[in-house]
Amino acid sequence: HNIGSTEKMRLTSTGLGIGTTSPGFPLDVDGIIKSRSKIYVEDSSYSRLEFASSISNQARISAHKSNLGQTLPLLIQAEGIKFGTVGGGEKIRMSSGGNLLISTTIDSGAKLNINQSSTTDPVIRLTDDGVADYDFIFPDTNTLKLETNTTSTKTFKLLNAGTGGFNLEASAATLTGSLTGTTANFSGDLLVGSGEFISWGTAGQTAIEGSTASNKLNFLISGSSKMWLNSTGLG
Repeated sequence: HNIGSTEKMRLTSTGLGIGTTSPGFPLDVDGIIKSRSKIYVEDSSYSRLEFASSISNQARISAHKSNLGQTLPLLIQAEGIKFGTVGGGEKIRMSSGGNLLISTTIDSGAKLNINQSSTTDPVIRLTDDGVADYDFIFPDTNTLKLETNTTSTKTFKLLNAGTGGFNLEASAATLTGSLTGTTANFSGDLLVGSGEFISWGTAGQTAIEGSTASNKLNFLISGSSKMWLNSTGLG
């Protein structure tokens, strides 16, 4: 088909060519395609890639199963990128501000926002090359638990590669377990459980033991009691 002396379109046994004289596909366009509504690319299983320009006054690209409705396993539009599952709705969103939202559609401003309603499933799992799992779990609304599944002792470190240190602050809280380091500065009360040690080097060797049962402080060297202090004096 010509306009004037210039050929604009050609139909061959292969297909229709627009802007080309040798179409290689059923529709072969050499140039820009414009649609005022939508363009669908769909296979026989209803898997559809949709280009639309008039959905909620936004241009968008979506991929979904057309026979299941707008389930949106993938949606790219001005307000962000959304990922979902077929029949399961939206699961992940990249907001227009560049923040990643998982299991939530509310952008709080945090770069990573994860909503976890389960009290047993981890919100984050880190795996040490298949040797151990380290799970961050919310067992209740007031607790963040870091849990590992190994029987060996694990050490969790805050390490500054520079010359500065770290401040560990627990406001109106109880710290259980052991806290080690070259220097630890505390403001407020440091509470140690009855029968537990404040130790240097190895626990219980060079140490001070406090007991509410016997109401005394016990001073140990090499694991042996050398001196104690109670309400009546030294022993």
